Amino acid sequence: MFITSAGSGSYGAMEGWTLNKGRRSLSSIHLPELTGKAAEGYQGHDEFAVEELSLVRRFPSYRPGDSNAKPTGGTHQISYKLVPGEASWQLIPVRVDTC
Repeated sequence: MFITSAGSGSYGAMEGWTLNKGRRSLSSIHLPELTGKAAEGYQGHDEFAVEELSLVRRFPSYRPGDSNAKPTGGTHQISYKLVPGEASWQLIPVRVDTC
């Protein structure tokens, strides 16, 4: 489930679950916080899509002084791969592009 907050930032989030084999229970899927290169210029306006075998997150990149309505830093696109973790499934970033 993709979630976008109300307001001028429209910050995005993702909630996901996986069915545990044979256990009749669900585990959450973790989307990591944006850090490093992926977080540069982030001010919300997220879009999410499933493309082939990846979750893709896109958002405009803001430079210092940009207004909320006029980002000038291009678009960040982060591709995530779903991998098993110790207690739940995790989405790990495998590619970060700026267009």
